[in-house]
Amino acid sequence: LITFLSEHVKETSIETDWMDALIVALDFVKTASQETKEFESIQLILISDLRGESKQEQEEFEHVVRSIKLFKDLQFIFIGREQLIDSVTEKENGHDDHDEGMANGHDNTSDQNGHEKAKPGPSNRAPSPDEKPLTSDQRRNVEAVNSLIHELNGFSTTFNNAFEEITFKKKGKKPTAWKVTLEVGPDIKISTTGYVKVRREAPKSWKRCLARPEGGEGPGTASQPLPGTSTDHVEELKPVTHFVINNEEQETVEIQDTTTSYRYGGEIVTIGEADEANCKFDAGPKSLCLFGFINRDEIAMSDLTGNGSMAFIPSDNDPNSESAFSVLAEAMAELNVMAIVRRVYRRGLNPVLGVLVPELDDDDRRYLAYCELPYAEDRRELQFPSLNNPRHPLSEDQLSAMDTLIDTMDLECVDEEGQSVMQFEPELQFNPQYQYLFQTLTQRALHPEKPLPEVPEELKEKLNPSSDLVEESEEVMKTIIQLFPTEKVEQKGKRTADKVFGEATKEEASEGQDAKKAKLEISSSLADEDGEERVILSVGSINPVQDFEYLLAHAQTTGATIESAGAQMEEIIDKFLASAFGTDLNAKIIKCLKVYRSACVRRQNAALYNTFIRLVKGKAGERLWSDVRSEEGTGLILASEAEGGVEDAEADGFFQDDKEQGQTEQNQSQEEDEDLEDLL
Repeated sequence: LITFLSEHVKETSIETDWMDALIVALDFVKTASQETKEFESIQLILISDLRGESKQEQEEFEHVVRSIKLFKDLQFIFIGREQLIDSVTEKENGHDDHDEGMANGHDNTSDQNGHEKAKPGPSNRAPSPDEKPLTSDQRRNVEAVNSLIHELNGFSTTFNNAFEEITFKKKGKKPTAWKVTLEVGPDIKISTTGYVKVRREAPKSWKRCLARPEGGEGPGTASQPLPGTSTDHVEELKPVTHFVINNEEQETVEIQDTTTSYRYGGEIVTIGEADEANCKFDAGPKSLCLFGFINRDEIAMSDLTGNGSMAFIPSDNDPNSESAFSVLAEAMAELNVMAIVRRVYRRGLNPVLGVLVPELDDDDRRYLAYCELPYAEDRRELQFPSLNNPRHPLSEDQLSAMDTLIDTMDLECVDEEGQSVMQFEPELQFNPQYQYLFQTLTQRALHPEKPLPEVPEELKEKLNPSSDLVEESEEVMKTIIQLFPTEKVEQKGKRTADKVFGEATKEEASEGQDAKKAKLEISSSLADEDGEERVILSVGSINPVQDFEYLLAHAQTTGATIESAGAQMEEIIDKFLASAFGTDLNAKIIKCLKVYRSACVRRQNAALYNTFIRLVKGKAGERLWSDVRSEEGTGLILASEAEGGVEDAEADGFFQDDKEQGQTEQNQSQEEDEDLEDLL
């Protein structure tokens, strides 16, 4: 409706009484509410230029306001031209230039014809050349509309913003209090109340299914209509579950004759109801227990988990809890620490680890924000290489281009008045998936015979960055493309002799019979699962150790050297280090390091391996480096083993520093535990 009016309906010179239209709409709402008493929300939308003269007296206006207030959750919305909205906003903010002009003895805001002079509104919007000044009737109507907005807690908007304001504006959920006692040790108990602050909201699931009956009597027919389906008679479909034996007869089994079983490997373990009840972990009643405090820098944003966050404040009508909670929160903020807690929502649910962080709301009132923490089983150990790759150092031009990109796409800017303004506020963005779902449901409910609408352009624009930011960053984007050239990498298929050496002629085939016989003597480990021969041209990620040994063993035919094969092996190890498979590749990496070291020793090139193993030490995670350190044949190559090797003292110190650091951390941990025991 809003889109149609803004695009196809033009203003006319016909003056109407907008108050009469409001009374008619109010009567319609009253009649509709008597027929169907349950409405999720009611919106009373006034679309007008406020040009006509309202003939209603002040008493009748107050009566309309009282009548509107009788409806629960009714929202008043005014949609008009930008000039009217600016005037309404001035009234709301207390700016009345008209009264200031009258105070000087004359109305300096009106011209000779009694029209208001066009002037910018509070948003500093400059009037357009075709913009007509407001009449005296419009000024009075603006005051009346402003009174309605103030009394009914409504709002005003323009046609350009009305689609988003009305279509996407959803009623917030009423917060539900979760009262619990924060236990600090065995003696200190603080009564607190938690509210859900952020949570991913999903639309209602498709559980209830309705269908139109072909005929007969029953629910959904003309004789027994379901609630809310007075025009379309439907009946509810309920699923019925049957259990059958998986055999040819498909024999049906009653539910009381079934039992719960789990497959454990190749065996089926049967668990009865009593055993299943005993297997559940009893975390006790509802509780919130404090473990201790930790510095805020110790927990990163990536360590937080769960489905949202909560805000905890002291419970009402409990002065002792308010004082204790306030002192605790202020002390945590002053010391820059947060609390680790264990939370049990209610009896029968599993305990959850969480963190309480002191925060300030919009009114500078202190509260404790709560987020969940993962257990050890929930974590994934990811090993990534260092971003500072010495083989590919970044130039000053590349670094400068990235700095410029960040500056041009900064979402925080300064307006004309010097105030900081956010160009994109995530907390105000609606989920386009849900909004489109709501619109399609509305379309199908109101017009079941029409096809579903396409995704509106307003929703598509929400998925793209601002056009102003894109325009400002266009030049730096071109510079980045030049400084960071990319090339398309084609996916390599299975290597075959034909692909590598080309199509063999008959003469070449006859001459290669002897070569084929020689290839049959190659170890079976160089063959695929289907028995076909593998042509080894480089070190691959499937069998890197065997590929590396083959290249060096057949150096005359492959042309490989310890430098070229070693570079390929180092590249494969770097890929393994950057993989997100965690510890699954640790054993494979260690085997590659050992065979690489052994080859460098045999070919008297110690510097090649020693340089690489030092780089690996900086890239590897703690778990991988601990495994490397415990394996023999992975350390630095000694001078006694190959030319250019290191001294024994340096080789011993290469791993000894890590052991001493680990021992120091272990001693510190033991000392902290002993201090804690002394305190207890």
